[in-house]
Amino acid sequence: MFAFAIALSLAAVGVRATELGESPFSLRSAEPGTVRALAVARAEFVKRLALEAGPDPADDATRRQADDFDIAITQDADHYRVDFTPSQRGHRGGGYGYLIAKDSYRVVERRMYP
Repeated sequence: MFAFAIALSLAAVGVRATELGESPFSLRSAEPGTVRALAVARAEFVKRLALEAGPDPADDATRRQADDFDIAITQDADHYRVDFTPSQRGHRGGGYGYLIAKDSYRVVERRMYP
């Protein structure tokens, strides 16, 4: 099976995910499905981070933000894989991965990396 990979290393150009619209980095050349898969995975990822933070407002100072992660996207014939890895060493916890079905753009697998 031929696997086609697209790696988006946002940190390499000093860009955070929320800044994509204002940065010199462009996703225009990326396949439209890749951008949609990224949006689906990021929405799930943001929900996960909110659950980890808990209800205590004191957690805000140490809470991890989605922008603190590098993003990599790969794909095969049936799925997109979107991985979020901490951009700085020393953050508590590891990264997260989401497998997105190409036909439905639904998350079919979630992974937490130590």
